Amino acid sequence: MLSWYRAAGLTLREPRAPVLELPIGVIWGCSDTALHRSLIAPSVERCARAKVYEIEEGSHWVQRDAPEQVNALMLEHLGAYVS
Repeated sequence: MLSWYRAAGLTLREPRAPVLELPIGVIWGCSDTALHRSLIAPSVERCARAKVYEIEEGSHWVQRDAPEQVNALMLEHLGAYVS
C-alpha cells in the first residue's frame, strides 16, 4: 500500500490528465490528518467547474463523521444538474 501512495504522489505533482469539464463537487473534511486543506486548490485546478464543500468537523472519513451533511451536500450538488 505504501508503494501505491508513493506512486500517487508522483502523478499528483505532475498532472497529465486533461482538465475535467464535468461539474465536480468536492466534499472535504477539514479535520483530516492525512490530507491537508492545502490539497484542495490543486485538486480544483484540474476541474473546469468545481464546487468545494468543507465540513469543519469532518476527518479523512468525512462520510462516516457527518453522513447526514454529506448526503445533503451530494443531493444538493446533483440536484443542480438534473432537470
